[in-house]
Amino acid sequence: MRKFLVITAGQRTGTTALGSALGATGEFGHFGEIFHDAPDRTNSFVDWMRSKQKLWVDTFSPKGAQSTADEYFDFLAAASGEASPLVDIKLNSWMTFHPGWTYPAQKPFLMDYLQRRGAAFLYIRRRDLASQILSEFIARKVGKWHGITDGEATNVRLAVPVGEVRERALNIISAEKLVSASLAGAPRALAIWYEELYQNGIVSPDVTSFLNREFDLSLRELKPQIEKNAGDKSALVENYAEVLAAIREIEQTALRPL
Repeated sequence: MRKFLVITAGQRTGTTALGSALGATGEFGHFGEIFHDAPDRTNSFVDWMRSKQKLWVDTFSPKGAQSTADEYFDFLAAASGEASPLVDIKLNSWMTFHPGWTYPAQKPFLMDYLQRRGAAFLYIRRRDLASQILSEFIARKVGKWHGITDGEATNVRLAVPVGEVRERALNIISAEKLVSASLAGAPRALAIWYEELYQNGIVSPDVTSFLNREFDLSLRELKPQIEKNAGDKSALVENYAEVLAAIREIEQTALRPL
């Protein structure tokens, strides 16, 4: 049975850059965000369910969820060939594949399934929650998700809806709590901050050491394949101070785990 590497994180936490860097080594078959519903996502869960003419209701019972998970992850393992399959599961995607009769704060079925399958987990969070959230608004304004240059960011100015920011912050913190609790004490998991993910232009040695140990590799000095987006968020967002204050209040009242 092929051992999976699962990267789990919120949006705008560097997972695409990290996943592509790992995929470029040839040691990992990188499938990206498997629960993304974009039509061009070959091998995504949605694409696979459609091609197999399966019904979403098939995942609603424990037996059906187990059977569907076995089929889908066996498919990914086979598609990765000799490489170890690498999947990106966003914090807000763990409940996409989940049987009924479970509580909102209960450990997600899929996480338990992948742990029983022997997967290794790389859990990434971003200390600067304001930058994480605003990065998405800026990317949508520019019309480009990755590799935004100084020239592309120069003339960008936008006001961000504070109510939407508050909701986004609360949802991220809630998801972080669930995933943190679910992975607590897991023997094959590494939690790392986005701010520490890269050091001196290469992937953190903590990450490469973890991967080398879990997958019996000898990776060294991995470089990201995608440049960080340019632009000073405090200059691009017209109501930056108001947004920052709102997020700080949410972090304190929601007791964000740090």
